[in-house]
Amino acid sequence: MKKIKILLAPIFALLLTTSLMAGTSPKKGSKEAKEALRTTIAKKFKSIDVESLNLKDNEVRVQFVINDESEIIVLRTDNKELDGIVKATLNYKEIDAGNLSKNSLYAINIKLVS
Repeated sequence: MKKIKILLAPIFALLLTTSLMAGTSPKKGSKEAKEALRTTIAKKFKSIDVESLNLKDNEVRVQFVINDESEIIVLRTDNKELDGIVKATLNYKEIDAGNLSKNSLYAINIKLVS
């Protein structure tokens, strides 16, 4: 019994260490790349006539991924009123992904102002 414990202890320690390391991954994408992404998305919303659509001071949180073709894929929004506008403005639009990690989840808050 003592031999079994001696043999199993290192295996258990190895499994525990491996499982702890599996949950951590280095973050790709610099702060500058994320700021450039935010600026690019903001520019895409500049063309919307907020006043005529009566959308002034509305906010929406958008969750999206950037696919392998450097396109924004909108996954969900938290504002049903703006959902269609956000998807028409961003969905499948090419961007310069730079150093951003592809196929990772991103989220951004957008406030429409005139």
